Amino acid sequence: MLVDMHKARPATQPFGTAAPLGCRFASGSKIGENWDEDVCLDTGVQWFRDMCLQGHSFAHYPIERCIVHDRKGAVALGSPEIYVKNEIRAKERLLQDYPEFFQV
Repeated sequence: MLVDMHKARPATQPFGTAAPLGCRFASGSKIGENWDEDVCLDTGVQWFRDMCLQGHSFAHYPIERCIVHDRKGAVALGSPEIYVKNEIRAKERLLQDYPEFFQV
């Protein structure tokens, strides 16, 4: 999934009202032997719901036209070196695009 952060960030907590993307959110339903355990929605469900209620819409975007997808996928999860390298690249990108969210 690709998210335009310039559009999503202002609408998402702590700036907006949408739940954080990727959070697990209690649905209100209960399970368990005593029916006292919360049923949590999968990551992102509440964010998509909140964003739709705010009037945002979503569409499939064929990313193959403009990027080369990293096809390593689960290989990175089994290789600490690849995983750490990609996490460092992601952090550098976030520092570049959103420096106000990092404390020095």
